[in-house]
Amino acid sequence: MSKSLLPSVLFALALASMAWSNAAHSALSCLAALAVLVIAPRDFAERLPQYSKYVTMMIVLVLIGYALAEDRESAYNDIKGVWPLAHLFFVPIAVCSKSRHAFITTFMYIGGLAAVYSTLQYFSLLDRSNYEHQGGHYIATSHIWAFCVSMTTLVAVSFDSFLRKPHLPEKIQALAICALALFALWINQERANFLLALLCMGLIPLLHQDCTRRAKLYIISIIPVILVIAVAFAGPKLALLGEIFNDPEAALNPLRIAHWRVACDGFFSAPWLGHGLGSYPALAIEHHVHGEYLASYVRDQGHIWCHNMPLQLLATTGIAGTSIAAFVAYKITAPLFSIIKVHNQAAVIGLCACLIHFGASITDTPSLHSVRLAAFTILIGFAYGAQKNR
Repeated sequence: MSKSLLPSVLFALALASMAWSNAAHSALSCLAALAVLVIAPRDFAERLPQYSKYVTMMIVLVLIGYALAEDRESAYNDIKGVWPLAHLFFVPIAVCSKSRHAFITTFMYIGGLAAVYSTLQYFSLLDRSNYEHQGGHYIATSHIWAFCVSMTTLVAVSFDSFLRKPHLPEKIQALAICALALFALWINQERANFLLALLCMGLIPLLHQDCTRRAKLYIISIIPVILVIAVAFAGPKLALLGEIFNDPEAALNPLRIAHWRVACDGFFSAPWLGHGLGSYPALAIEHHVHGEYLASYVRDQGHIWCHNMPLQLLATTGIAGTSIAAFVAYKITAPLFSIIKVHNQAAVIGLCACLIHFGASITDTPSLHSVRLAAFTILIGFAYGAQKNR
């Protein structure tokens, strides 16, 4: 293997390792970053994407917010998981058009093995791992957050490869990996990730330059059928999706709704600058309506965020902080639309990464979890790097 491919393969391993370990991506990312520094071109700074200056500005403002926080320990909990923002600087240098095949192949096959392993556990052909998280038992090969973000990403990447591969055996392999990853999400009853995976499967043919109009209509018409069948035969958690219109509070979870109401009240009481980083746990415990209900969850079960990224930002950083974060997100996402015709694969994978991450932000706070943020930033870095010829 050429040494120029090493950083790209290491970042792919970091992404795939999330399906096997909650922490391995950290070590692999560090190795990849070191490899980039060793073999990086001299014009490293000049080759950084345009968004890098905006991300740098946001990081500086976050550090200022931490310095001004009243509760430094709680504020540290808010920012300790954002270190994967560094991937936005290193991955675009590590990946180029010549190394994107190595990146995708490495990720697909190692992530696919985790999907196979989870499926074999489900059918009792292997001993079940039964990972526990907040009272739930999961048939996975890693912590449920890491496993599901890896499987959701794998669905998008493998489905794109299925449409893009020229030969039938390669198409069958890619489709099999995609189906196994989607089945792994179904097994574990992760509603948001399962829906986001299906949405990616609907978005990809719309953006795909080699997909005929008939093929696009066929694929998009199949996705609702998959959803209906999946919900019909699902366990109690995923089956709640069928009640989203009849009983939305039960489908969305009363605990999550209580968190959202606390965050909304926090925002309305300090709309412009918010209550500061690290302030949400105190807002939840001291809330006049939901404080007693949420106190044990916050103190004993680690519910220190409000399960909605925009509301979390509004409550803690106000309109000012939320506007800055939205502006940076726009600067990262918008250029991807302009390269759909020129660098189709890079654009498709980058936009799927945005859909997965921003979509998950509606019901959770993935930007504050290092493993989920890393999946997003590695794929975004890939999308920008894959446009380069060297």
